[in-house]
Amino acid sequence: MHTTKVYGEIGIDNDLYKNLTDPDFSVRHSVFRVLADRYNSYASTERFATQLPVERKQALRVAFVRALAERQDGRTAQALIRVLDDDTDEVREIAARTLGEIGNAAAIGPLRAVRSDPVATVRFAVISALAALQDTATINTLLASFDESVPEPDRMVIVHAAGSWIEPTTSTLLSGIAANDGSAAVRKSAERVLDLHAKAADCASEVRPELADVLLDPTAPGRPVIAEALSQVRDPAFDAIFAAVLGDRDVRIHRAALGFLRHADTAVARRGLVAGLVDKRSHVCAEVLEVVETIDHPEMTGALRDMLRTTPPALSWYLMSCLAIQRTQRDLIADEVTDYVLGQAQWFGGPKGPGLSAGWAVVDARTERVLTRLLAEITDSDLSMDRRGLATTILRELVTPRTRSKHDLPVLTMVEPITVALRDPAYDSTPSGRSARENLVFILGELGTESVRRPLLDLLGSPELAAWELEVVVARCAPDFVGPFLRLLDNPSCLAPRNRPHSYKTMLTALYPFLASDPHVESCVRRFFARTDDPDAEMAASMLGWDLRPAGEDDDYEDYDDYEDHEDEDD
Repeated sequence: MHTTKVYGEIGIDNDLYKNLTDPDFSVRHSVFRVLADRYNSYASTERFATQLPVERKQALRVAFVRALAERQDGRTAQALIRVLDDDTDEVREIAARTLGEIGNAAAIGPLRAVRSDPVATVRFAVISALAALQDTATINTLLASFDESVPEPDRMVIVHAAGSWIEPTTSTLLSGIAANDGSAAVRKSAERVLDLHAKAADCASEVRPELADVLLDPTAPGRPVIAEALSQVRDPAFDAIFAAVLGDRDVRIHRAALGFLRHADTAVARRGLVAGLVDKRSHVCAEVLEVVETIDHPEMTGALRDMLRTTPPALSWYLMSCLAIQRTQRDLIADEVTDYVLGQAQWFGGPKGPGLSAGWAVVDARTERVLTRLLAEITDSDLSMDRRGLATTILRELVTPRTRSKHDLPVLTMVEPITVALRDPAYDSTPSGRSARENLVFILGELGTESVRRPLLDLLGSPELAAWELEVVVARCAPDFVGPFLRLLDNPSCLAPRNRPHSYKTMLTALYPFLASDPHVESCVRRFFARTDDPDAEMAASMLGWDLRPAGEDDDYEDYDDYEDHEDEDD
């Protein structure tokens, strides 16, 4: 349970996803609770969808399907279809309703197959989903089969569903029901649908404000029809209405609102769009982002900055991405985004946390302005390692080819503080510190100047050295790595236990060219294999196809430090 708590604080690791299949229900449930908070996480949504059909515990199946309903991600449709016949009524009901909200036409056939579910609430959800998917054939068939054998609540739901479109056959059937149904409530509902359809058809020539009130009522029939009709009117009086229904669970209403707000040049519309960037459903955020990216207006920048101040980090990624591309108030944006991200280090930081995504936003906002701030963060011993580590993650993004192609970096200015940070033992004392150290090593390797050689060679005395860190040293410090590598072979305790054979292989491969040209190197390497009983070293030699048994008279030097003394004599 402690592991789950740590993951929740510092980010998501692949091992956490694996724990969703743990045999212990309490572990699976704890992991779910951590992942469920990450509303915009594509990876966690995919894991929930994969696990839902095979989860044994009813309580967790319900939790999974609720989480998927909250996110409305189109990629989860197949998982939801698979549980339409689940033993649990709530799972079937939520799955059916969510399939309609997602808008995936592939669900129409499976939904038709379960429209006679014995549980009323599930039947209602299936009918509503088919209406949302505009399955006019099925709804018209149900309208035509109205008689006393169909329960009144079912007839009410079917009439309500028929309000989702204007179509001649549907209108004719509704007119018959309004005139002849044995239930006054059903007749009244059919009359209301027909009335709303008539008003929606006329609203282009005669604006009817009362339709806007209907649009705000989630229980009203015909809302998609009304939304689509009103969105064509382009009346500023509707700005607040469409801002309120942006992100509606009915995808037709949401997209009608988005299309309306795209063309509305008012502060109300712009703030409505910004609010859509922090929706819990990633597909809503992504669609709104496409619209906001096309709007270059100072008021949009101000609305984005105001929203950032009150947005929890779990919902902030799209907001920061949009801030990063604004052309006005660049310095303020850089400062505020940097403050926001670093101030939420527990959320954004960690070796597998979303810090890199946050880093993109910070980097794109204003590289020159944030660089000095980040370099100061990594050397400030008063800050938590979470915060310093997050600064290294963002700095790492600065030196990637994608970013460097857009910005000129003061390379020499960066090397000195990174070197100071690598000498700080705090970067070697904890897993998060070592992860931050890996970022710093990566940065030095990418900078690739002469000035990075000494700090990289000094690194070889650090604990938990990873194989890829050794590869950076090989790439940037040849041939100066020979002596330090020989010392590591003499005392390999610094090597990280994980993937140690690869560490040995990296060093031995790097030393290989010197075996033939320098007998001292060959002597040291042969002595290493003569003395070691480390199976990882033997595995590395086997991977390389080496046979380095002792050569008898190669024992010319007492220890590996003599290699450097010998080099001095040669000089």
